[in-house]
Amino acid sequence: MNFLTNIQNLLYWKNGNNKKIKSFWKYLIYLILIAFFIYCLIDLNFFTIYSDNLIDLKNTIYKFFLFNTFDEKNFVNNSLWMINWIYFSRTIQYVVLGNFFGFIFSIFTAFYSTKKFHKNKYAILLVKFIIIFLRVLPVFVFISLISNSFSGVLGASLIIFWFTWIWLSSYLTNLFENTSDVEYWQMIYSGKSKLKSFYKNIILRNRPKIILMYFLSLESNIRWTTVLGAVGISGIGFLFELYQSKNEYLAITILYLFILIFSLEIIMLIFNKWLFNAHRLKTNSIMLNNINNRKLHIVLLILFLVTILISVGIIKDFQTQKINFHNFFRTLIRFLSPNFSDYNKSEFNGLLWTWRIIKQSYVCLIISLFCSLTYSIFLSEKMNHWIISYIFRTVLSFLRMLPSIFVFYLLNIFLDSVGAMSWTLAFTSFRGLTKYISESINSIDIKYFEYYKIMKKNKIFTYKKLVLPFIKKDLISYIQLEFENTCRDSLFYGSFTGWGLGNLYIIYSKKDDIEKISAILIPITIMFVLFELISMYLRRNRR
Repeated sequence: MNFLTNIQNLLYWKNGNNKKIKSFWKYLIYLILIAFFIYCLIDLNFFTIYSDNLIDLKNTIYKFFLFNTFDEKNFVNNSLWMINWIYFSRTIQYVVLGNFFGFIFSIFTAFYSTKKFHKNKYAILLVKFIIIFLRVLPVFVFISLISNSFSGVLGASLIIFWFTWIWLSSYLTNLFENTSDVEYWQMIYSGKSKLKSFYKNIILRNRPKIILMYFLSLESNIRWTTVLGAVGISGIGFLFELYQSKNEYLAITILYLFILIFSLEIIMLIFNKWLFNAHRLKTNSIMLNNINNRKLHIVLLILFLVTILISVGIIKDFQTQKINFHNFFRTLIRFLSPNFSDYNKSEFNGLLWTWRIIKQSYVCLIISLFCSLTYSIFLSEKMNHWIISYIFRTVLSFLRMLPSIFVFYLLNIFLDSVGAMSWTLAFTSFRGLTKYISESINSIDIKYFEYYKIMKKNKIFTYKKLVLPFIKKDLISYIQLEFENTCRDSLFYGSFTGWGLGNLYIIYSKKDDIEKISAILIPITIMFVLFELISMYLRRNRR
């Protein structure tokens, strides 16, 4: 105990109940992080450009905008407009279905895994263990289990359900842990049930972020389907896999994606303006809350009805889908029997590839974080003229509509696979972080911004003194989750970039060598476990 106390005294200084790290150690940590960033940047060949291939990039972009509507080799006498519509309609159906039920499940699991909402610690630990256990499993484990056991759109729906459930559970748990529970317990002590108090005092208070997370997960899942074709999942990912070396046939597919994601952005904007903005009504807060609560009920009803209408056709098809639980348990048993025979070869060593993924994800996170914090300054209408905010939001919306796999194909023309993949991951992380940071800024009361304007403070000063301290807790949570998400993306994107553990998964899965897949995934699984433990420790100390 004395040893730990001495360590704390060495690292921290105390001022009453406050504890801060000493300046020497703070700057030393910064120096180490910067040095590691530079090392990783050089090691990953981020800036190695093949200038001879820049002409190919120009030709590829030119061919892309030709909008080829026929591919006689793969789809005889069929327009690519119709082919894309068939794949898109199917994709939308299973994505909406899986996303909706994953969203509902995530709310309940986040509620039952939030410590401050319950006194029965054993039940909390059980739910937390289940969620953490499922979260730390690499995505390829679940894809292998599902693809070997459930066919067609049923398997695709389950994969989207799993993505949404596990992804949103973490974000919602962080959100709930940063929400005051005073009113929650007051209502319970007055005789109301936990679920009713949870809905009234937690869900309604956080409704903007919760609804936003629903649509962001829906948008994220739609973009995920563009790369799922690399691992054999049906949907628009099949077209990206088919035309990975023929980008001129992807223009129609990109246009469909553009329209779909643009529609989601418009829906989020409408909901934000109609449902969540404080109305300038001359009325009391109780009446205003009742109005907004009724609006929320309408929104939830609309979401449910739209989900049923879109998914009804695909639910009927579930009856014809093959389900093989024998294969499920057989695959699971094979995962529990890892084969390390290839570990003596560096190109098949899961530990070495995990270290490379860490380096790649770290560089991508630093680049995306810097760009996101800078870009988000211009997104908020509370800090800028609405025209400036609108322009930057439009550009961000356009960037969000570009599928990551398409960005990789373009970059890979003049960058090697590692560099192209790294910049694609940084680009993907930037889009997500910027959106979350922007929403956190918008949650700040406008009166604080007005105060700084009256004091004639510039944007940089306002951002430093008001915005960053206000969003600090949310930002730390976003950084933690984004680093893990980038590691997971790096793992998965390797399946279509020909690099890393994802590439090894494709090689071994073609040979049906589940035991070797298990072996290469063990180091990165341990890494995900460490992420969870570190995240839990930081959350506990931040409260």
